[in-house]
Amino acid sequence: MSSLGIYPETSGGGFMPCERVLAIVKTVLGMEEVAASVIEETVGVRCVAKPNGYPGIVLVCGDGERSEVVDRIRSEVPEAERVIPVEEWVPSDIDSIVEAAKRVVDGRIGADESFAVRTVRRGRRGYTSVDVNIRAGAAVKEVTGASVNLRYPDKIVQVEILGDHAAVSLLDGRMEWRKLRPGKPAVLDFIRKVAVAHIP
Repeated sequence: MSSLGIYPETSGGGFMPCERVLAIVKTVLGMEEVAASVIEETVGVRCVAKPNGYPGIVLVCGDGERSEVVDRIRSEVPEAERVIPVEEWVPSDIDSIVEAAKRVVDGRIGADESFAVRTVRRGRRGYTSVDVNIRAGAAVKEVTGASVNLRYPDKIVQVEILGDHAAVSLLDGRMEWRKLRPGKPAVLDFIRKVAVAHIP
């Protein structure tokens, strides 16, 4: 696994640039390195486990087709609890995030649909997650004419803030209620089986 040029190297020094961030993978705490290794071996992309020390996170980098990489991780990597495609990777000031949100939704949310903005903030910033939700939500509403539905939205504008950078994506709202895909093993069950297999 290699480290992104935008993140400090945590072991050994030196930097390798990430040409493109394809996805953010969320995993069980303590399983970041395992998940990153499995993704690299299975999908053939480069991963950064715990970027900037943020637990439960793996960044997926490469120049492959984003949708194909995301689909393969979701279906083939049980350690990946959630996979978020990264459509915009921008500086984490709130104005840049708002502009990225407007680009992501343009032409993709109809006036007859509903949406919600979900923000997860990591690192200290001069604003809160609620500030981002309000600012980005107002901008999305202005661009699309869609209504806000915080409980059961048709679409979700997902904002993941990791220190100095933020990922912005547009997700199907129905995915929020699908904790497990059919045929994909639960990661905790998978871990338990591995642990049992290694008991002498």
